[in-house]
Amino acid sequence: MKTLIILTMFLLSFNIVNAQWQNTTPISFRNVESIASDGINLFAGTSGWGLLQSSNNGDTWNSANSGITNYWENEFGSIETNGTNIYAAAWDFNFGGGVYLSTNNGSSWTVMNNGMTSTSAISLGINDSNIFAGTFWGGLFLSTDYGNNWTAINNGLPTNTIVFSFFVNDTNIFAGTDTGIYLSTNNGALWTPINNGITAGNIKSFTKIGTTIIACGHGGLYKSTNNGSNWIDISNGISNFEVTSLTTFDSTLFVGNLDGVYLSSDTGGTWTDVSNGLPIQKSISSLAVCGPYVFLGDSEGVWRRPISEMVSIKENHDFLNLNIFPNPSNGKFKITNTNNIKNIEIQNILGKVIYCSTLNNFQTTTEIDLSTVSKGIYFVKLDNGEQIMTEKIIIN
Repeated sequence: MKTLIILTMFLLSFNIVNAQWQNTTPISFRNVESIASDGINLFAGTSGWGLLQSSNNGDTWNSANSGITNYWENEFGSIETNGTNIYAAAWDFNFGGGVYLSTNNGSSWTVMNNGMTSTSAISLGINDSNIFAGTFWGGLFLSTDYGNNWTAINNGLPTNTIVFSFFVNDTNIFAGTDTGIYLSTNNGALWTPINNGITAGNIKSFTKIGTTIIACGHGGLYKSTNNGSNWIDISNGISNFEVTSLTTFDSTLFVGNLDGVYLSSDTGGTWTDVSNGLPIQKSISSLAVCGPYVFLGDSEGVWRRPISEMVSIKENHDFLNLNIFPNPSNGKFKITNTNNIKNIEIQNILGKVIYCSTLNNFQTTTEIDLSTVSKGIYFVKLDNGEQIMTEKIIIN
């Protein structure tokens, strides 16, 4: 009996110790500025080490700098994926860098700066074939051909604007700048300030839960339920208002600031500190969800923590026999054993809904045809009225 008690106490202690963030990068890789996932691969942009790539959720990392000139002099502040295209924004203090494109999972990169009068690129936003690039003191640029050519789009923006972040919500493009938030409803032809309720500067990140848009910056965290016309401060409960990064998992919001990581399951009404395992001196720059983990980047590298440690996830046995096939597919696939599923929604990697269907009672098989959409990774959200399960599907 004593042996059993000791073993039980050891296992409990082991689980508590391991219920924390764990650094996944080699000690030589530090100063991580950005993290992004295409659903399979994870990419990290650094200051001084270039780009890193992992295909196994951070178990191992590879340097991914082929084709990037003087990558050790650049800071990679933004990485965005668009199907099989991966874009990275780079800048240095000599105003070098620019936008790089990889079409082979980061094995090689091509600089895409044609038409950019400022190549100090620090942020990226994607809306189908339209790529937005924000710069240090050089304003905004738009490419309508996947990055091959660029045009300045600064109408309505102050001179020498620093653009830290983008968020695409259907036809609405949000830009986070050093002077607040700007909105364009005509693909960047005109920008309008939308800062009612905003007191923070340097808007670093956006995300969305349902119809609620969340923005963060140096001085606060805000949400809007009316497409940015008004903002409500939801910083109460976070110890440091220097909020730098956001990400979501279903209806759970994760935020990173200078003190650590917090989560909220009620869109900022209440907050829980989930920083266990992180260094005392924190400088979190980015957050991303990939597979079963939340990843963060800071001055010490890339860290990960299982979502299940931080979010209460109930297993729904109605989902256990569900099957999606073929996967990968050419866009035509079936979902079987859907008799308990009420709604099916499919999103692209930007979160845009491209398919939605309400199922009939006791319908066991659903055939879906997405053969006209672009090749890439998509997410199938299945709702049984009580819970939501998300599955990944690849269209070749």
